Amino acid sequence: QSFSFALLGIILILILLFKNLYQPLLIAMTIPLGIVAVIWAFYFHNSPFTFLAAVGIIALCGVIVNNAIVLIDFVNNARAEGADRFESVYIAASKRIRAIFLTTITTSVGILPTAYGIGGLDPFVVPIALALGWGIFLGSILTIIIFPPCIVVLDDMIYFMKGMFQRKE
Repeated sequence: QSFSFALLGIILILILLFKNLYQPLLIAMTIPLGIVAVIWAFYFHNSPFTFLAAVGIIALCGVIVNNAIVLIDFVNNARAEGADRFESVYIAASKRIRAIFLTTITTSVGILPTAYGIGGLDPFVVPIALALGWGIFLGSILTIIIFPPCIVVLDDMIYFMKGMFQRKE
């Protein structure tokens, strides 16, 4: 239930920010990418998926969408300056990839020592740190690879729907 409320809250806030429905749903698509990354991390660490891992996933939901929000915002700004749909995605991805990588790496490097017990081990926090650290790292990489093409596909779908439902005179 907590995950559902967190996801709904994230989507509602994004709808208010972007003033449309399509882009927030696209941004919310990055959350399953983070969850897939967490599943991989727990599988490769041979760790059980516990309630605390689920708490880590809920925390991850709020963090993983940041990369997508930044990319969409830059795409929208490039389009407002006159760039076409492909050029706007290229501009946004090329301008923000360094910042996305740096924030992802620094966050992961900051939290993963807690997951591995470097400096002390707290078994209560390990699943949360493992889910958050690897979820951010692998989820951000998946977001960088998958998200820009999805923006273009979304544009194609919107263009198709507008043409399909537009009244012809």
